[in-house]
Amino acid sequence: MLVIGASTRGAAASVRRAGLIPVCLDLFGDADLRLLAERVGLISDYPQSIPADLARLVDGGLPGQLAGWLYTGGLENYPEIVAEIAGIVGEDVPCWSAMPDVLAKVRDPFWLQATIRATAGFGELACLRRPTESMRDGRWLIKSLKSAGGLNTRYWQPDARMGEDDYLQRYCVGNPFSVVAYRDGERMVPVGAAVPIAVPTATISEERPFLYMGSVAPIGLPQMVEITVDAILGGIARESGLQGVIGADFVWNNEGVWLLEINPRYPASMELYELATGCSVLDYVDGWKDCPQTESREGNRPRIVAKRIVYAERDIELTQPLGGEIPSPMESLWDVPLLADVPQVPCFLPAGSPVCTVYGTGESVERAAAMANERGERIVAELFG
Repeated sequence: MLVIGASTRGAAASVRRAGLIPVCLDLFGDADLRLLAERVGLISDYPQSIPADLARLVDGGLPGQLAGWLYTGGLENYPEIVAEIAGIVGEDVPCWSAMPDVLAKVRDPFWLQATIRATAGFGELACLRRPTESMRDGRWLIKSLKSAGGLNTRYWQPDARMGEDDYLQRYCVGNPFSVVAYRDGERMVPVGAAVPIAVPTATISEERPFLYMGSVAPIGLPQMVEITVDAILGGIARESGLQGVIGADFVWNNEGVWLLEINPRYPASMELYELATGCSVLDYVDGWKDCPQTESREGNRPRIVAKRIVYAERDIELTQPLGGEIPSPMESLWDVPLLADVPQVPCFLPAGSPVCTVYGTGESVERAAAMANERGERIVAELFG
């Protein structure tokens, strides 16, 4: 299974849990990814160099026949790169992420707005291409069509400068959550829901207030919220041709359920559901029928799993392995790790870049998040004082 993206470790672990062998191309080449994947290639200039880097990775052949390929966060914003990848891999190899024709729809906030209004009749969040007089009512966000993980999302101000790829979305106050779903016939079937991890206030960057810091899952949702999510995603799936596993970000409040965006590829929170339930999500994907099916690992599973991404507070050179010797993830695919996305040393990490991911478990969202935050703050103190 070919996995491509800025970071592929989480997806590689999911591919292993599904009984397949991952071959990965990403930006970091983390130490634990190298223990998971059959082969790892590095992206030299994201995302422009991906086709050339991929060609080098597969030069001379792959260890076996490709069951398919998928990509992770960020590539959904570059349909031309996705098309080039498909050309290299071959049209006969199925892709379990969105292809360019689908991306042109589901990554267009104005297409989503119109489609939700036409199919579900509710749940669309107002979007504008540029400021208007109507924006005097309520708060707005500036978002980018080329962004992922909340990197370029910020509050709109009257003097704010907007780039060519920027648009405006009404800011929605309420309870944020995300959903992982997979295509099954004519509908998207929700796997479960997650909430953003609550991190210490000092950790939140003023320059990047909406940066993705991690998730906690699985959580329960009110029945009416679940029904609304199903209606919204069902309409989008029918009109767009979504396939494989996707993520979707929502907010719910007293007025309803509002879709923020669709992430039509492997979502960062997916591993949390697998670790909590002992089931491989990829086993359920429509079209995965020719792949080996795995048995669920029920046993003593944690009720809630949290993950937090630790970011570099300043430039740092790592010369010693983070957390000591890395246990082989192949021997504990179904266990919640203490640490993941571990940098291959020696390496230089610029300020603001991801350092690693830490995890926590518990009987509640709060307890799981607290454990992950405790481990994250310990690493921050150790590296940055």
